[in-house]
Amino acid sequence: MQFPYQTNLIQNHRLHVYFLSVVTCPLPIPPKNGYFVKEKCSNVLNAACGVRCNIGFELMGSSVRICQKNGTWTGNQPICKAKHCPSLKAVAHAEVVCSHEDEGYQKMTSYGERGQVLKEIVKRKPVHKNVILENETTNEFTVDTECRFGCPVGFTMIGSKLRTCLPLTRWDGLQTTCKRKASVVYKRNIFNFCCRITLKKILCFQPLFVHPSRKSLMAYMNLITALRQV
Repeated sequence: MQFPYQTNLIQNHRLHVYFLSVVTCPLPIPPKNGYFVKEKCSNVLNAACGVRCNIGFELMGSSVRICQKNGTWTGNQPICKAKHCPSLKAVAHAEVVCSHEDEGYQKMTSYGERGQVLKEIVKRKPVHKNVILENETTNEFTVDTECRFGCPVGFTMIGSKLRTCLPLTRWDGLQTTCKRKASVVYKRNIFNFCCRITLKKILCFQPLFVHPSRKSLMAYMNLITALRQV
């Protein structure tokens, strides 16, 4: 059986004196955005410390460290690094607002017809007391970042209106696009009528007054009757 002690022996003619000294390692400290598997870790010889990271962070270094005879810990100092989702593709004509509640981060971006950035505003609020950022330039797309999409008047949104960065470092939902609504088409027919064609109805009118013959008049009346049934 091994004990967490070192023994020094001083020998005289009549007396044996033993000095026992406890072997300890430096007191362990959990990494930022991480914690010990047990609430507290001992730092005596052969003590083992397990380390985990908070949701949204990945462990870099040793997850378990053991106190050695020489007073040092095995393995490497663990750190918890924030996970990131890849940047979202630019959405032509859209306005995108990405934010992270705990990090107090908000980014508003407006895109042009070719997906180019027209305007970008970044805001930072005071950081939540339980979250420690790696630095001031932390990637905005950390886990739990939410991005909301909006399309201008005259466009229809296809895909997800809200997308969230998951702990698996990917975005939920579907790729978002802004599709232009069907435009109005004016088409002149053989009866000299212009027809306004939309997705829901067809409206015809005569831009220039023309004296119709009896035959064209009958065709006109038939056309009006058909349009009323649309």
